[in-house]
Formats: sequence, structure tokens, C-alpha cells
Amino acid sequence: MLAPSGLSRLLLPLLAGLLLNPQFAWADGLFVSGVNPTSGPTTGGILVTIRGHEFTGATVVNFGATAATSFTVINDTTITATSPAEAPGTVDIRVTVEDPTTGIVPADEFTFITTTATPALSQWSMLALAGLLAGAGYLGLMKPSLRQREL
Repeated sequence: MLAPSGLSRLLLPLLAGLLLNPQFAWADGLFVSGVNPTSGPTTGGILVTIRGHEFTGATVVNFGATAATSFTVINDTTITATSPAEAPGTVDIRVTVEDPTTGIVPADEFTFITTTATPALSQWSMLALAGLLAGAGYLGLMKPSLRQREL
């Protein structure tokens, strides 16, 4: 009986682990491996970086059923796309190169979220607020700080 060499004792468990554990399998072909950011407003307009494989020659980038507002193929593994306006919810980002389209995987998900508008204060409303605060101080409604008393 032959004793396994040191190298084979190291490589055999590694190879067995790769064969038995599919998360370490190497993928080939067109696929999306991740998106960043993974969410944005329903109004769209967010630049999203899409990572994957075999993106050269991409003809379409979709957020669900809606085409990206625009997209640029940076290289074979990276695309930047501007998110379209979309209803709230999670969609799959899919890339089409000629005929094949990327499959649906958890890594390609993008969530459109509803955002609330923050009211902007105009210069007139800021002036009115300053006048209101100054008037409150003049009428004695606001107590001066300790520092002001010392002076």
C-alpha cells in the first residue's frame, strides 16, 4: 500500500470540498454577481454598479420589466446603469448580451423604496422664523443664557 504524499493529503480534501460544496463552484457565461447600491428611490436616477461576467456587447439592462434610463459597459465584468422610475418593491436587474439574458439570482436584486420629500425653507420663511425668535426674546419669553447675564 502506498502512503499519500504530503501534497496529495493537502489537495484531496480541498478538491473533495470543491466538488461537494456548490457555493465554491466556478461559474461560466453571462451572469450578475452583485449590484451596488441595492436600493434606491422610486423616482429613479440612481447610478448602480452591476458586477458579473461576459458583459461586453450588452444591448439591454432591465430593472424588472423596465429598461435602465442609460447604461455603460465599463468592461467585461462591470456595467454602470441609471435606475428608471419604478413602483416600490424588489426587482431583478437583468443584462442582455445579444440573445442570452442573465438568470435570476438573489445577487441581482434591487429594491425601489418610496421617499418622502423634505420641505425646503425659503429665505422668506427663514427671515420670518428669525423675526419670531427675536420678538420672543424682546418680549421676555426667552430667558437669556448665563453668559449673557454676566456681560
